Amino acid sequence: MTQISFLLRLGILLLLPLFSACQSVPVYLTWEKGPDWTGHTDRISEVLLHPDGKRAFTASWDGTIRVWDRALGETVAIWKEHENRVMGISLSPDGKQLLSASWDKTIRLWEISSGKMIATWTGHDDFVWCVEWSPDGKHAISGSSDHTVRLWEISSGKCLSTWKGHTGVVRSAVFSPDGTYVLSNGYDETIRMWNTFTGENISTWKSNGGRAFSLAWSPDGTEALSGAWHAITVIDTTQKKVSANWKKEGNTTWSLCYSLDGKRVLLGNSDNTFQIRETETGKILATIEAGAGKNKGKVYSAIFGERDSVILTGNTDRTVRLWRGTE
Repeated sequence: MTQISFLLRLGILLLLPLFSACQSVPVYLTWEKGPDWTGHTDRISEVLLHPDGKRAFTASWDGTIRVWDRALGETVAIWKEHENRVMGISLSPDGKQLLSASWDKTIRLWEISSGKMIATWTGHDDFVWCVEWSPDGKHAISGSSDHTVRLWEISSGKCLSTWKGHTGVVRSAVFSPDGTYVLSNGYDETIRMWNTFTGENISTWKSNGGRAFSLAWSPDGTEALSGAWHAITVIDTTQKKVSANWKKEGNTTWSLCYSLDGKRVLLGNSDNTFQIRETETGKILATIEAGAGKNKGKVYSAIFGERDSVILTGNTDRTVRLWRGTE
C-alpha cells in the first residue's frame, strides 16, 4: 500500500464518526414552553417554521396569515388578502414564496421578502382546505370541499389537472418525497394514492378511524400516516397496503409531522396535547399538554424544527407556542 493510499484510507476512517454524528438526530421527550404568541382573533389552522431559523408563519380562521419574529414572538407582518378562513399554508422549497388555501375558494401565492400577493388561483368550486408545494418547486396540489384534488403549475398558476374519486371533502394532500405520487384523504373515510404525472388513482384504502384530517409521508418515502377521528392508519407505500392501525379512541389527530430520521412522528391532537410516537411500533414516547386553564384547546397544527429540537404548535385557543427540547 502506498503512503498516499494509506493516508486517504486513514482520513476516511477518521471522518466516518464525524459524518455519523452529523446525521444523528437528537431525541427530546421533555419540552419547555416559551412565551405565548398572541394576535390572531380566531383559531390557528396551520403553522410553519422558515428554514432561516428567524421567522414563522401561521394561518388562521380569522382570514389572515401572520409572519412572526421567532426570537421576540411578535408579529412582524399580517397578510389580509383572503376573504374567508385560511386553512392551509406551504413554503416553497427555496423558502422565498408561500402558498395559502382558503375557504374563499382560492389559492394565493405570496412573495415572502415583500409580503406582496403575487397571484390568485381559482378553479375549485368550494372551500379549499389544503395546499402543498412539490419537492421540485414547480407544482402544487390542493384539496377541496368540491371533492377534488387539483394539480397546479406554479409559474403560470394554471390548473393542469383535476383528480376525481373522493366522494366528500378532501382534507389533506401531500407529495411523496420524490414528487412522483400524491396521497389524499378526507371525509369520505378513504385514503387515495395518485400518480402525479397521469392523475391516475393507483390505490384506495379505508380510513379505519373514520373521517380523515391529516397526512404525512416519511422522509425515505416508504411509509405514510393518515390521521382520523379514532385512529391513525399506517400505509406501506412501497407495497401499497395498510400495514398497521394505531387506535386513538375519542382523540382526533389534526396534524402529523415526521422527525428528520423518520423514526418518530409528532401528532397534534384534539385533547389539548401534542404527542410523540415511535413510528415502528406506534408506541407513545411523550404526551405534552399544550395549554392550561383558559388556554386549553385543540392542537390543530404541530411541527418539528431545527433538527427536531423545537416544536411549534397552533391551537384553537388562538395561541401559537414555541417549545424547546430539554435533556
